Amino acid sequence: MNPWGFPLILATVLLLSGVACQRSEEELQRLVDERIASALPALPTSTASAQPTPPATVLARSSQPGSSFKDIYSEVWPSVFKIETESNSGTGWMAGPGLILTVQHLVAGETSVVVRQANAPPMTARILGWDKTKDIALLEITEGFEDMHIAVQQSGLPTGSVSTEDIASFVLAVGYSGTIGVTSFGGVGGATANVGVLSQITNFGPQSYGLNLAIDAPVDPGDSGGPILNQAGEVIGMVRLARLNTGGQRVVGTFFGVHIDEIRKALPSLEAGMFSD
Repeated sequence: MNPWGFPLILATVLLLSGVACQRSEEELQRLVDERIASALPALPTSTASAQPTPPATVLARSSQPGSSFKDIYSEVWPSVFKIETESNSGTGWMAGPGLILTVQHLVAGETSVVVRQANAPPMTARILGWDKTKDIALLEITEGFEDMHIAVQQSGLPTGSVSTEDIASFVLAVGYSGTIGVTSFGGVGGATANVGVLSQITNFGPQSYGLNLAIDAPVDPGDSGGPILNQAGEVIGMVRLARLNTGGQRVVGTFFGVHIDEIRKALPSLEAGMFSD
């Protein structure tokens, strides 16, 4: 691990749940501050954790690298969706047949959500389970699955691994931060592509968010819940969207995502329909 980057990053970071919603920015900042305050005094050093074996129905591992992010985007965009709740909107991605992963703060308080596809009618999904501490939620499609592209129906996005050895490598974050609008049949067009680098891997501790990817890909409100991919086209994390502050001033250029290890560890409980607060 490279601990030299932690003191500066962790001393200045304040996370902001970046979804398009009706809450004020001040209220969102207060809620997030409360959730991470207890974790900041004693942050452990991040380590490259072992890779548990994921369930057979989700998170299949890829063995074929992509040639470019252009090629990767053309493969993954059908498996990325816009998630709409009563007051928020964000992004989710296909983890397995009928299963979509997103961030918990997007669907908090909901029992079902609207899942919009790029070029097909919308679907309905129920909240199958969540882990609030790690900000991960698993959705299960209940209506409209038959309208999904057949290739997307059969499998989830491939996943990989990420460690401190990958710092400074390029990443692609995909999400619905744009304001494209809804077509006459309910589609929302393709998600936006945001390219940057992996800046650091940060550990907020087991009681608040755990392992996180710090990236400089320019994600925006609405990208929360979208996949973060490496140059092999594998998902290595999920956009949470973050904000850094120092001396009361906004620092642009560093955002956070859920580490793929945290997603893998949470999946068995989420598939079992458990809700962890």
